[in-house]
Amino acid sequence: MAMYLVDHDRHVVHRTAFIKTECEHREILKAQEEHLNNLQSVEELLERSEYHLCEHCAEKNI
Repeated sequence: MAMYLVDHDRHVVHRTAFIKTECEHREILKAQEEHLNNLQSVEELLERSEYHLCEHCAEKNI
C-alpha cells in the first residue's frame, strides 16, 4: 500500500495510514488520484503553491 494518496483534482496530499472519512477520499476519481511512496515526490508537489497536506490525515503525520 502506498504511503501517500494525491488528489490531483483538489490538489490535496493524504497520508494513507491516517486517512479518515473527513478526508472525503472516496470521492476522488480514479483518474485524478496517484499513489506515492516517496516523500521527495510529495515534497515536490507541496512546493507548487496549489498543493497542500490534508488537514485531517497528513498535516501532523509527515
